[in-house]
Amino acid sequence: MTKRRLAWRFACLSGRFTPRQMADAASMPVETVKLFIRQLCKNKRVELVKKGDERSADLYRILDESPLPTPKRRKKRPNAKQRIWNSCRMLKVFTLDQLVATADVNETVVKRAVKLLFRARILRTVHDADFGDMYRLNVDLGVLPPEDQKDGLFAPSRQTFYPYLEDV
Repeated sequence: MTKRRLAWRFACLSGRFTPRQMADAASMPVETVKLFIRQLCKNKRVELVKKGDERSADLYRILDESPLPTPKRRKKRPNAKQRIWNSCRMLKVFTLDQLVATADVNETVVKRAVKLLFRARILRTVHDADFGDMYRLNVDLGVLPPEDQKDGLFAPSRQTFYPYLEDV
């Protein structure tokens, strides 16, 4: 249980509380609790009952005891190498510009990846009258992108090594 949930649970059980009481119950700094209470006030979960002075603290009471919403976690985005490889597999035939657009990766990173795939003969060039030079995927190596090694590419999905061939 997070500290914020623990603090909220304490507040709900006690009905009325001060920031210091909530901080002690949840083992949180008082300043963090004050920010949390401010957020709860904005969301109409608590209200200020009595404004404190230099001798006493502010006193709050619960308005709504419903559980706090769980923040939605963003899905982790695949890394650039994986996005480039996914685009190659989906498009099958593509230009560098199409790969940059679909993978949402810098052009220099795409050029480097395409160069390595081309050297290992996983990609080949084809000429199209409308688009000019394009690349075609020769071999679909599975979901995982090939890993660059000293003298070739290793395809982890197939457990296969593709050596670099000398450029013609």
